[in-house]
Formats: sequence, structure tokens, C-alpha cells
Amino acid sequence: MGKKQKCPTCGSADIHISRVRSFLDHLLILWGLFPARCDNCSARFRVRAVRLSSMFYTQCPRCLRQDLSTWDLRHYHATLWMRVRMLFGARRWRCEVCRCNFLSLRPRKEKYVRPAGRPTSGEASGMSGNPV
Repeated sequence: MGKKQKCPTCGSADIHISRVRSFLDHLLILWGLFPARCDNCSARFRVRAVRLSSMFYTQCPRCLRQDLSTWDLRHYHATLWMRVRMLFGARRWRCEVCRCNFLSLRPRKEKYVRPAGRPTSGEASGMSGNPV
């Protein structure tokens, strides 16, 4: 989610995307409003996950991130329904943060870039692997 949303009941920032329950939830998702639940007070409410300019790009169904990578059929199991959707042009996307593999007809907004790793203990102390 773009900026950190807060619970309208208790003000907590500990929220997660909730399960879609009704036809109205499905319709509101088309306009970018997702059902959410507070982890502290269990209040259910809706959050705007993306800006209107980003609505035409795919997003992770779990965490709503838009920086995605792809997944390979050799490494992950695709159900029969997933394979049928791939025949009709659905693309394979993977959210590296929550490790969710999913399909979408929409393009990704940006490619996932792995954060730079921390230096090893030898590099951090200035020691190299080569003796002087």
C-alpha cells in the first residue's frame, strides 16, 4: 500500500488486507478500494491501495505491492485453472516480499530489485581474502 494506512477505529497502523466477502467488495476492488482489517481491534474497513494513475498495473493480491518479478513453471506448480488462464494471455507474476505467485492480464508497474546485501564481516573490517 502506498502510504501507511491506519485503522479508523483505534488509529493503529497494524492492518492487513482482508478476505473478499461480498459482491460489493469485488466491485469496490475494481475502483481500488480493498477490504482491510485491524490487527489490534479487529475492525473491518476499506483502504485505497493505489493511486488512480497506478490502477492499470497489476499488484500483489496479498500485500498490494507493484514491484514484481516473474516465476517459472519449472520451479512452481501451476494449477489447471492457472494454465488455462495462461493460454488466454495471463502473465506470471511473483511478489518477492510476501512470496505470492499469481497471474494477471495487466502489466507490472516496476520490476522488483533485490536490496543490496550487507558486506561480509571480512569486508566490513577492511580485510580482504588475499594475503599481503
